[in-house]
Amino acid sequence: YESTALTELYETGILGESEHSHIETLIEKKLFDLDFYRVRMPNGQPKTIEDPFELLELFRSLPQNEQVRWQAVMKAKHSWFQPGQIILEQGQTGRNAYLIIRGIVEWRVKTTRLYYRCDDIIGLESLYSHGMKAYGNYAVGDALLEVYVIDSELLNNLLADRNLAPPIYRKLAQNIVTNSYQ
Repeated sequence: YESTALTELYETGILGESEHSHIETLIEKKLFDLDFYRVRMPNGQPKTIEDPFELLELFRSLPQNEQVRWQAVMKAKHSWFQPGQIILEQGQTGRNAYLIIRGIVEWRVKTTRLYYRCDDIIGLESLYSHGMKAYGNYAVGDALLEVYVIDSELLNNLLADRNLAPPIYRKLAQNIVTNSYQ
């Protein structure tokens, strides 16, 4: 919710680029604390870290038996990235897309920045089009990034599911429009 409000303030022009970036970094640092390559909850936070699959809106509307099936599939695709790590470089043709579970990815072209978070899929347009090059660098923010790695086979399976295809196509269109706009 904090990121949504922040994005809305930024889009209306109330916040400048530097303020937006600074606040986004503060939110990101609040969400995670990196300690010897292990994620732990910030001090005073009693809640344990949820199962990553349960955090994703994409799968919540599915019937329970379908959720169980997709959870097993996605578990094999679970991965982590370190803070500052480049996931996709500008001009690179992506072989994978990444469904963000926890953490923030910064997309940067020249002075323009966008931030991707839980439920966003980065690199989807490149994987889907089999050749579209990344427009900008996608880098992990200041905290650990947790993702599901989507390859061509998994993307085809996701798109074959009549419940999952519409939101994935919406994400694909959003990514293409965003990249074209920049």
